[in-house]
Amino acid sequence: MPRLLSGILGGAACCDITMRLRLLLLMFAVVPMVGCDHATKYWAESQLQGADPIQVLPNVLSLTYVRNFDVAFHALRHVPEAWKFWLIVGAGLLAITFVTFLLLSRRLPLLEASAYALVLSGAIGNVSDRLLRGYVVDFIHLEYWPVFNVADAWVVMGVVLLLVSALIHRGPPQPAVSRASG
Repeated sequence: MPRLLSGILGGAACCDITMRLRLLLLMFAVVPMVGCDHATKYWAESQLQGADPIQVLPNVLSLTYVRNFDVAFHALRHVPEAWKFWLIVGAGLLAITFVTFLLLSRRLPLLEASAYALVLSGAIGNVSDRLLRGYVVDFIHLEYWPVFNVADAWVVMGVVLLLVSALIHRGPPQPAVSRASG
């Protein structure tokens, strides 16, 4: 077994059982979600590329193949092409590192941990897509909304769950402290 894997999964004193268990749980959550994202992108590329959109719900939902070289809402359209790829990949790798650190270094409530796992899965799906292809495959089109993919849906669901978790765990409002004048 490679030294790094051996140190993470067993045998070495560098990691306690809690860390190894967290890592295994994280892998069991993230790997299937990334796999689902890549499987749907593969399907979209093989079945939708060069074809007419498939109307799932007319005027609501269609499946349309799009190569996305930008980010959501073309937010980086004014960034030079030479910089765009590395800016997107760098930001994605930083996000993956930060979220992985949060998940492995803190004991989080289940809802919050699930939310971060969704965000991590979406980030890994899109960053790996961009590294392997040079672009992200998008194919889900809701009318009046940009075309997106399963990884984007994971990120949005994760952010929504983080907001719900913040509302649940923030506790009761604290009374304002008044200062006596005088």
